[in-house]
Amino acid sequence: MLNGIINRLRGQVRIRAESAFPERILNLCGARELAFWDVAWESPTAFTCRLSRRDWHILRQSAKHLDCELTVVGREGAPYFLFRFRHRQSLLIGLTLCATALFLGSFFVWDFVVEGNETVPAEKILRALEKNDVHLGSFGLSLDGESIRNHVLLDIPELSWITVNVSGCRAEVQVRERVEALIAPQTAMLGIWLSLQGRRGIGQPVFAFAREALEMLRRNNSHSYLLPLLELMGRMRPRDGGEAAYLEQAAEFRDAFRRLYEWFGYPGYRIWQGISVDNTREIGVVLRMLRKCEGKSRARAIHDEEGIIVTERQLEKIEKGVHKPSYENYQRLTRQYGKCGGWKTAMVEADSVEVLELRQQISTWIGRREWERVWIEIERFRRKVDAAYPRVRQELLFWEALMKWKKEGALEEALELLLRALHCTVPPEEGRDLKWWVFEREESIIASNIASVYRRLGRLEEAGKWFDTVMFSLEQQRGRTGIAHSGYGILMDGYDNYLDDRGCLKTAVKMNEETICNCLKWPLIDSVASMLYRYAWNSYEIASKEPKLFDVLRPKWNNAFRLCQSLVRFRYDYHFEEFLQAREDKFLQ
Repeated sequence: MLNGIINRLRGQVRIRAESAFPERILNLCGARELAFWDVAWESPTAFTCRLSRRDWHILRQSAKHLDCELTVVGREGAPYFLFRFRHRQSLLIGLTLCATALFLGSFFVWDFVVEGNETVPAEKILRALEKNDVHLGSFGLSLDGESIRNHVLLDIPELSWITVNVSGCRAEVQVRERVEALIAPQTAMLGIWLSLQGRRGIGQPVFAFAREALEMLRRNNSHSYLLPLLELMGRMRPRDGGEAAYLEQAAEFRDAFRRLYEWFGYPGYRIWQGISVDNTREIGVVLRMLRKCEGKSRARAIHDEEGIIVTERQLEKIEKGVHKPSYENYQRLTRQYGKCGGWKTAMVEADSVEVLELRQQISTWIGRREWERVWIEIERFRRKVDAAYPRVRQELLFWEALMKWKKEGALEEALELLLRALHCTVPPEEGRDLKWWVFEREESIIASNIASVYRRLGRLEEAGKWFDTVMFSLEQQRGRTGIAHSGYGILMDGYDNYLDDRGCLKTAVKMNEETICNCLKWPLIDSVASMLYRYAWNSYEIASKEPKLFDVLRPKWNNAFRLCQSLVRFRYDYHFEEFLQAREDKFLQ
């Protein structure tokens, strides 16, 4: 069928061939590699067949020396069809104008699709866009995403984010409503409590909303308001087998989190007071660390190319946290170290939700080691971003390094790529004390991986230097708040392996406990399960080397392993769950 369509597009000719020796015509076609099909014999000396337009011209010239008669029976296909209109100039002009109109019309918006809105009507969003000159017939290339976002968010306070992506003549309006992640669990708890107080049982809508709230926490690896929600769900009476099975699983999670909070002294009923710090810094600590990284005195740090920024005494007060500079002065003070004042700068400079989703998908596929999917998604990501932007270039180099490391095992090449990725935003080590550098989340993750690659290469001295550098920086950053910054969990994951290589198992166990305590302070607990497993493994190894501690440590690694299993099921981490199932005999004997 496909060949038939192609032949009609190129044009084909049906001919009648008559000769005393018709096989000579067929032999000639074979010798000249002329394709023919639909052969039908009319008599021993005549047959019909079809050829492409090009092959017909070749056959006609080549057959002149043969004693044969070639006759065209019919011409078919697009070239012959269009040839009929060669004298109809008005029609050709009309077709040209129509094609031009369609081409130019593709640059304008003729359709809108609104996605992501649940409570805000699409009509309200479209009216706000029309108010800001985004309507049917708008020129797609002239739409300013930043201006649209700023104006529409003022008109619709229920939205927290909006972007307009133009694809052809369709505009995809993607929005996010201003609904905090904690609202669903709180509302679900209120609905359950009111139903229980009314003594009318739990209806299907209340159960469905409670389930939706719990699933939202599970999919986001969050334990905000989790224990109160689970305990209220424990008081619900199931109405069928499906609800009973789900509530039974919720009871398992409730018991696991009770044990986890009790073990590490975390107040589960005050989980909403957990603090999330994502690339947020205390001004005085930042300026003091950057100054020490460069080896500057306060007297040298108060000047830039524009002149004096603050006095030496004012800078001293700022670093002690007694005084705060203006935003302009803060930018000037940090800019001289290669930093900008905005610590919440997006890692990917793009307005598209698709780009952010691609980034998340790439991380997911890397975690699952599905490298073909990783490569496909990276190429899609690369086409949608500007690689000249340092943070984007850093991300691409980091992914490439992970593929060299995890897929190919090329540690030296991975190390080189990781160092290049780090130095997209971090200055070279020469002449600087990098332990005072204010590592952001992405930088600390890359530096931690550099340390881990050095460890894999057996260069433990370099690995220790990098681990100590990042750890010192993160400890300094949380000195006044006591809150570990993002990237801490990944650093501790690699540091645990480093301590194991050095034979410092008891130190590793203490570090595991401290890391879990710190991670529980965050709403997201994606690092807790792996730390619980490492706690179990380190405890088991200690007991293997010191049998007298077996009875003391056995309950601890048993408890840690079981909690790890529950958290893995809570997070829908099937790969980790299979990994744990293969080791049940070892840790639960």
